[in-house]
Amino acid sequence: MSPSPSSAGAASTQNDDDLEFGGGKPKTRTTTITKRRRLTSLKASIRNSLSNQLSIFTSKKHLRLRKQGELFTQIVFLVYVTSCVMLVGKENVENISACGYNSVVPWYVGILFYASATASNHSCLWYVVRSVRADENTRRATMRMVFGMISVVSLYLTMYFPRCFWQCHQTSVWMWAISTSALMTMRGEETEDAKKSSETRTKSSKNGSKADAREGGENEGDDDTTIAENNIGLKLLAQHHALTKPPVKMYLYPFLWFSGFLICVALYYENNYYFFFGESMASMAYSAWVMSKHLGSTEGGGGAGGEKSSGTSGSKLWPPRNYGLREYLCDASVGCFLYYLCEVINRPRMCPRGKIFAGPSLLPFFI
Repeated sequence: MSPSPSSAGAASTQNDDDLEFGGGKPKTRTTTITKRRRLTSLKASIRNSLSNQLSIFTSKKHLRLRKQGELFTQIVFLVYVTSCVMLVGKENVENISACGYNSVVPWYVGILFYASATASNHSCLWYVVRSVRADENTRRATMRMVFGMISVVSLYLTMYFPRCFWQCHQTSVWMWAISTSALMTMRGEETEDAKKSSETRTKSSKNGSKADAREGGENEGDDDTTIAENNIGLKLLAQHHALTKPPVKMYLYPFLWFSGFLICVALYYENNYYFFFGESMASMAYSAWVMSKHLGSTEGGGGAGGEKSSGTSGSKLWPPRNYGLREYLCDASVGCFLYYLCEVINRPRMCPRGKIFAGPSLLPFFI
């Protein structure tokens, strides 16, 4: 029995409605479009994340080359690593590491390492002083100061004690690695503390002014002076916060630091290029991390020398530290002096004929 025309028309109308509202093949096409949109969104989010993590370099891309001090530091260290591998190789060096290469490379190559290390240490010292002055949590500020100073001093000690003075050199390396790792993992809650302290100070100043007004305003001039001093202190504190809190949380450089550190630990007794690669990656990550502290946010009042930046939350002011080529050359001059002191004077004096001495231990628990 053949279907009636009315039933056939109803069936065709139902099929057309299904196609119109996403049934059949159009549903598959819609699913494909949704997947493409998700993939495009994922690529965009990854691109934005990487751009944020590299903001210490990209935020100055519109400035002149003489302003790119952070990028120049990284390039110089990369040139140092490449020069060690290309000029010396691994046959002419007993220990394939930065310490081993510094004893055999020409002076113009060794200076590159000392210049980059001095610039990184200068940035670390700048960040530690700024963050400690901004942090009102005494315990956290003390811990950051202790770990920061140990990191700075121990890195200089790795240069002062050559590798042939084995015990002091190795304990300096471990002190630098452990203190830097602790410094990277410390929480930063300075802005919240600043807001709480500013609110507390504002309330106390208001309460004090009201109480003095009730008493007849005898100490009106003293109150104005106290309030003005408090306002100046809050502005300075806000500037310190703005100069020590990056606009985004940096996780790329700590990840590269710990990855390189683990490579060095795993290959501690190996003498190959993989150890040198891990050591170089960790060193560059440390330098980029401390220099990422040059950037700041506008929370709490901003800072000096802001740069315009187009961000997702609108136009932001970037108050970076004014670290350019001139500042790097000043650090490099100090690095040249350290190279002459450590490699030209100190190494032959402490380790004649390259003989390895055990030496005293800088850490009591280090064996």
